[in-house]
Amino acid sequence: MKAQPAAHALLRIYFNEDDHANKRGPPLAEVLLEHLQNAGIPGATIYRGVMGYGSHHQVHATSLLRLTEHLPLMLEAVHEELPLRHLVEELHPLLQECLVLIQPVEILHQPHGEDKVQ
Repeated sequence: MKAQPAAHALLRIYFNEDDHANKRGPPLAEVLLEHLQNAGIPGATIYRGVMGYGSHHQVHATSLLRLTEHLPLMLEAVHEELPLRHLVEELHPLLQECLVLIQPVEILHQPHGEDKVQ
């Protein structure tokens, strides 16, 4: 008999390189990562996009001539779904300009842990 997959989820948050927690605050990327770490999420990664656009339909792309890129960023974290949902509720004021997704996932293997496949 195959074991039931655990209720894990993938949290994905899309935002921009130049987004900040508030007008004079630290970059949103740093704030989000710190919140996830303090909440006990075992790991998270922020990816920088090479090119993209969002709800405003303005394309952002890398350029050797510009000092600031305003590139798209994506944060990913995998954990149990309920704590991720609670975290998103807590972070809601910071996520007003972000696209936030939670998708169910099945963990087949994880480093330094038990494999989920039986």
